[in-house]
Order: sequence, then C-alpha cells, then structure tokens
Amino acid sequence: MLWRVRSAIPGANRLLRAVVAFVLLAGAALAQPAQEAGAVADAAVVDWAGTSLQEFADLSGLGTVEVCELLPVLLFSPPPPAGTRVNVDDRLELDPPAAGQRVFTYSAAGHGGQLGVVQVTLQEQTGSWQVQRVGFRQPPPGGLRAWVQTQAAAWTFGLLSLAVLVLLLVPGSWLRRLLGKGLQVISQHRRVYVFTLTLLGAAFILGAIMGRGLPQECNAAIMETVQTAVTSVGAAEAYDSGNMARAATVTFHQNFMVVTGSTLFSLALLFGVPAYLFGTLSFFLQAIPFGLLAAGPLEIVLVTVLLLLELSAYFTMVAGGGFLLATLIRKGFSALPEAIGKVLLMLPIAGVLLLIGAWYEAFVLIGLG
Repeated sequence: MLWRVRSAIPGANRLLRAVVAFVLLAGAALAQPAQEAGAVADAAVVDWAGTSLQEFADLSGLGTVEVCELLPVLLFSPPPPAGTRVNVDDRLELDPPAAGQRVFTYSAAGHGGQLGVVQVTLQEQTGSWQVQRVGFRQPPPGGLRAWVQTQAAAWTFGLLSLAVLVLLLVPGSWLRRLLGKGLQVISQHRRVYVFTLTLLGAAFILGAIMGRGLPQECNAAIMETVQTAVTSVGAAEAYDSGNMARAATVTFHQNFMVVTGSTLFSLALLFGVPAYLFGTLSFFLQAIPFGLLAAGPLEIVLVTVLLLLELSAYFTMVAGGGFLLATLIRKGFSALPEAIGKVLLMLPIAGVLLLIGAWYEAFVLIGLG
C-alpha cells in the first residue's frame, strides 16, 4: 500500500519518511512513561532490599521531624529481614488500584530460601513517578473481610440494622432485656466504670494535645500513615464507592468484629489488665491525628458525636475487663463464670453503639460529603 502512495503523490518519499518518523517518535513518547516508571520501581526495590532496620538507640537520637518522616516507613514499608534477595529482572506490572498509580511486583527469596513477592506502588506527581510504598505484598483479603465489601453483605447489614432498630423500639424485647442487664452490671461497678472512662479519656485527650503540638512537618507523614492504615482495612475503597450501606458494613466489621470483639474482648478476658494497657496506649496514639485537624465548628461537632459513640463502645468493652477483675478479687476464682458473663454483657452495648456509629460515619462522610 505504501509504495502506491509513494508513486502517486509528488514528494511522497519525504512525506512517508516524516510520517514514519512521527510514528516512531510518538511510540517512543508513549513508551517512555512505562520505562521511566519501571526504572523508578527497580531503583526503589534495590534500595529497599539494601536497607536494614535501625536500632531503637539510633531512633532515639533522631529529632521529632525525622521520627515523623520514618513513621510510615516503619509501620507499612519496614526493611526486609537480613538476607532477603530480590530478583529485579523478574518485574511484573499489575493493574493499578487507582488512576495515576503504577504497581510492580518482583519475586524474592528470604533467609533459608523462603519465597515471597515484593510490591512497589508508584504515584504520579507533577509529571514524574514517586514511590508510595515498597514492601512484601500482602495476600488479597479473603473470607469475611472480602465478603463485607460485597453488595450481599451491605443488604444483610441493612436488614440486621433494621431488626436491631425494631427490637430497640419494642418494649420488653430480648435485646432491650439484654442491654438492661449490661447496664445493671455497669451500675454495680460504677466506680470501675468511671475510672475506666477517666483513664482512657485522659489518654485520648493527651494524644490529641500532643498531636496539636507537633511540628508542621509531621502533618503529612502522620496523615499518610492514617491513610495507609484506612486503605489496608478496605475502608477507603468502601467509602470511595459512594455506597453508604457498604461503607457502614465495612466500618462496623472493623470497629466491632475486629477491634471490639477480636482484640478488646479477648484482652478483657485475660483478667482485664492487658485490655487497660493496650487501650491506654492505643487510644493515645489514635488521638494524635485528631490533634492535627484544622476543622470548623460544624466539623468539630460532627467529629465529637462520632467519637462519643465509638469511644464509649471501646471504653465499655475495656471496662468489662475491670468488672471481671473486680469480681474475682471480691469473690474469688469460684466466681469466674459470673465474671466472664459480665464481660459478655458489654458486647451488646458496644455493638449497638458501634452500629449507630457506623451508619452515622457513613452518612457524614458520604451523605454530607
């Protein structure tokens, strides 16, 4: 075909050469971002494989800003174990999770020949690729964690929420009786409950005060840490979908099933003390990002209501461990079944508070957003 064009058009040889040159240059221009992104990923994974975890003594000698900058790396992109070898030639590009991102994986072998996959995530910024995360690739969520992202889970959670609402409105329902028993336990141990609220509330307030006093340079690093943590549990994906039911489902699963049930309830059963230690440190650290917020009056009111709902649930669960310990101290180990029953009665109270909080959070961030 090209030779016919060349013979029919005067000066076609020059035109053909120009067209071919344009095509080649365009192809090179289109291929350049991929090559550049791949080169950035290769360099990032080589640097990552060559680093080692700093000793705590070294970290203690750093300034506040330096520690803030290292925080996202230490939590979500920690250096590999000694002896890790990454095959840079085995680069594979995956479908990016969001626009403006590139994701590459590399095969790796650890000490003793243990195999793994290293993932590099790049983010496009001002026409260049910046490394967002380097580390071992986490397996995709499965089981219940994957199911809560589905539409079926959203419908199920919606029906569950409606059922809870009906039971709360019906006088004498089994849920209202169960909540009443839990409130009786709290009344019985009101001193322990007030002590728990005071201790954990003070830890949260101190964390927020510390966050407000941090240098401005720490804001970006801490917010990046929060964003990465939210993304890792699937909350960012759920809220980005714009589906309030899905967002509320994921929020409730994380707050009640994971935090309250799997963590705080389990620690409360260990005679209460681990729950208080974990809760004090955890709520102190979680409050630091809130100290960085520059919110207006309306935002402050909305956030305060959400904190009251969720923190009340968490504090109540921790207090259950205090009820258990107080019961054993007063009555001895023969009262262990009664003490465990008191911890169990805190679950429905926390569950109702977190269910309301999940829908409220989804409404504020999606409905009002």
